[in-house]
Amino acid sequence: MADMGAILQALGISHTDKVRYVAQCPAHKDRSPSLLIKQQPSGKVTINCFAGCTAKAILGALGLDFSVLYLNDKPFTKVNPQKYLDEMIVKIAGFDRINKRKPHPDDAKTLAEARKRITFYAQRY
Repeated sequence: MADMGAILQALGISHTDKVRYVAQCPAHKDRSPSLLIKQQPSGKVTINCFAGCTAKAILGALGLDFSVLYLNDKPFTKVNPQKYLDEMIVKIAGFDRINKRKPHPDDAKTLAEARKRITFYAQRY
């Protein structure tokens, strides 16, 4: 199981049975809490700074490494954004075909935005 307790201890938060915490991010000068620490149902711990700090910067500022986020001492697998997008496009196209939906003019714009966001988040972790 991932070690959420180590992250909370490094932040000076006493651990309770909660699965979600908000704290000040140690990777930047934070006046109000912008760091979300969450234990997923799978046991995986996720951290997200709404100011944009990377997980590497956050963990580094706490003196921790990525092993506190791992499950069973196995690192996360990196997402291949292109593969993910290709799979989603095929699924959506199949759904549209079954439901006889014609492409909408905004579909290309939505796809471009999805590609940009998935690539951004894939590079963060």
